[in-house]
Amino acid sequence: MFETLVLRTKAVARKLVASWRRMAGCAALAASLVSLPLAAQTPRDISGNWQGTLKENNGARIVLQISQEDGRLKAVWSNIDRGGEPVPATSIALQGQVLSFSIGALNIAYVGTLRPDGLSISGEQTQDGQTQALNLERASAENAWAIPPPPQQMPEDASPRFDVATIKPSKEDVEGRGFSFMIRGSHVMTVNTTVKNLIAFAYRLHPKQIVGGPDWLGH
Repeated sequence: MFETLVLRTKAVARKLVASWRRMAGCAALAASLVSLPLAAQTPRDISGNWQGTLKENNGARIVLQISQEDGRLKAVWSNIDRGGEPVPATSIALQGQVLSFSIGALNIAYVGTLRPDGLSISGEQTQDGQTQALNLERASAENAWAIPPPPQQMPEDASPRFDVATIKPSKEDVEGRGFSFMIRGSHVMTVNTTVKNLIAFAYRLHPKQIVGGPDWLGH
């Protein structure tokens, strides 16, 4: 009886030792994974064209072209419903699943979350203090929006002019400022737009790039 009890005790001890060894091995493996430097992890490749619509801004279509050079991200932003002129991003970063970029020339900041499948980004774009939802999807060859070619530069000796120009004051109770231009053939129309915005549109500038002038320029 005593010998049988001793044998059983030894068997239990061997099982305990084996369990401890397995647990120690798992703990060592977990510790080695945790200690891996972040730089050793493979970054998500988000290069390509991303596109989305600013629904609160008359359905303006935005295209973000992301590239990677020497391990650094670069981006070019285009509003293809307003000529599609490419504007390079001042900064862009992908930290984990969070993508952020800024465009100093247009006072734009964007923050979004990359989905696990890597095919879409849910986020918001803020411009001049106004925030709008802008969800981007990775464009494929089949559904990519065509980006308009850059406009041709006007010859230096050109003498542009309007045959007819009509300017009327806006109603005082109209809310917000318009920066929307409707071009139909040779006709250009804009409503509730400041002179500063007219200058910005004519010379492809952001209103904040225009300094000086009388106070009524921006009113």
